[in-house]
Amino acid sequence: VSILIKGTNKGTTTDFKGMFSLKINGPVTLVISYLGYEKKEINVNATTKIDLVLQELQGMLKEVVVSAYGIKEAKENQIGSAYTVTAKDLEKRPALRIDALLQGLVPGLEFSSQDQGGAARPRYSTRLRGESSAPYGVMANDPLWVLDGIPVNTGGTTNSIAGPETSISPLSYINPEDIESITVLKDASATAIYGSSGSNGVILVRTKKGNGTPIVKYTFRTTIDEIASHNTFNVLSGDQYRRVVNEMGLGASIAGYGDVSNNWLDTYYRKGQINTHNLSVSGSNESTNYYVSGSFYDQKLTSITNETQRYSLRSQINTDVSKRLSFNFVFGGSFNNNAMWTVGNNYYTELPVRSPYNKDGSYALFDYLGYGLYPSLAEAYQNDNDQSTLQAFSQIQATFRIMPGLDFTTRAGVDFSSINEVIYSSMQNLTGMDSNGYLYKNQSRQYNWTSNGTLNYTKQLFDGTLSSLLG
Repeated sequence: VSILIKGTNKGTTTDFKGMFSLKINGPVTLVISYLGYEKKEINVNATTKIDLVLQELQGMLKEVVVSAYGIKEAKENQIGSAYTVTAKDLEKRPALRIDALLQGLVPGLEFSSQDQGGAARPRYSTRLRGESSAPYGVMANDPLWVLDGIPVNTGGTTNSIAGPETSISPLSYINPEDIESITVLKDASATAIYGSSGSNGVILVRTKKGNGTPIVKYTFRTTIDEIASHNTFNVLSGDQYRRVVNEMGLGASIAGYGDVSNNWLDTYYRKGQINTHNLSVSGSNESTNYYVSGSFYDQKLTSITNETQRYSLRSQINTDVSKRLSFNFVFGGSFNNNAMWTVGNNYYTELPVRSPYNKDGSYALFDYLGYGLYPSLAEAYQNDNDQSTLQAFSQIQATFRIMPGLDFTTRAGVDFSSINEVIYSSMQNLTGMDSNGYLYKNQSRQYNWTSNGTLNYTKQLFDGTLSSLLG
């Protein structure tokens, strides 16, 4: 243990029995520290005899991780590869999806877009073990997500009309503010109890619980989103383009465009903004703890007319009925509304001397030569590509202590989602002009029921721990 006189570089260290002696002149303050233990300061004089015990730092020597089915164990006893991210790590990373929160935090985890064609909501993928040759598309490589012990169905697209290139993941329905910790299990020994479902790794999500005196908490976060300058081309202005064409002797071919100078990137893109409001109430007494939260997420994407709003509510109650029996109840839901329009990549090849507007201020569909404008602002503001999703879930868990060290836990959960999609193309623009406009509607509903049971046995043996999990 290091013993240092505060404000100086004079000090000493203890021997292996914790004994030390230090000569001082008059009253001083000693700083006593050791790796993994709480630092202490104590006022002493020349005749003081010290008998002091340092306390272990929580989260250091006895760091606890969550393993399969929410079982907690000391990190030094963890078998297999696991990496834990806490709420503190996530609080400064605003994101709609919880998988996006892990990007750059978890070693070996890859989070990327599956579509680079400019889709309004591209499908994203999370990889822990790389790609496999298994069938059933990209979802065959996704890890298993487990929310408070219940698997979350993340497979397949939720957009029946828009197609697989556009996706709203069920992971976007979970409010990141409700997350207490995320544990990533990678290797076979850590994921074995999940069977083939965990063959691509398992990601365990624990949500917050109440603790202590009642607390009402409100947070607001705003974020500005811009397209990075290194992701854009340095294109010619209208005047520069006219000068180049005139030097080629072809100035007459663009004379009809007039003095227009338009940057198409600025036409179809803007500064995005995310506003998040979170309100939670939590607390506990001797036998019960509770956590109730509500959230409003409002995002304006960088591409025009693209917006997302999410309203979410979640409540969790844990109660000890007796010394041997406890219950956990979780109820919640969310409503997501998404306005989606795909810009595509054609705008990059449009001439800077073309205007997105006619002389009367209406949206331009053709130029003076009769060439169509793809895409046009008319498509962005006259057409609809909307999706609204209502999701509700509930879960009940009971834990019974059969004998000291032996617990039986059973869980049952139900998840319901209703998805409504509307795609409308107006006859006033090129996408719907040939068909006099068209409208597609689709509604899908999905129910998922999940139940499981586990036996967990833990016993201290000499200086070690014996633990066993059957599920």
